[in-house]
Amino acid sequence: MKPKSAEAARNTQKGTPPQDGIGPFCHLAGLFGQRLYFYNRTKRYTDKLKIDSSRCIGCGQCAAVCPMRNITLVDGNAKSGERCTMCYRCISRCPQQCITLLGKRVVEQCRIERYL
Repeated sequence: MKPKSAEAARNTQKGTPPQDGIGPFCHLAGLFGQRLYFYNRTKRYTDKLKIDSSRCIGCGQCAAVCPMRNITLVDGNAKSGERCTMCYRCISRCPQQCITLLGKRVVEQCRIERYL
């Protein structure tokens, strides 16, 4: 592991994650470099979040980690709304691997705990 990555991992474990990229310049660069550029290319992705209700056990882990509150539990199953930002947190957290965004199956679930 590279020194900067190792330091970031140690600080994250201590509860003080790195603050790189949080300043106003980085916010502007992200706005113009990513959000505005990709807006038209991704505006219909939010309706592509698929939840296989036959495999969903209603644990609510996906709803708990969704920063947009896009996923709710309805009658014991997860349901998605129209505010997905494609952060993949729900896909990585689902114990049944029943949530997909692109493709028909989950290939890999990546969580920060795996790298700490």
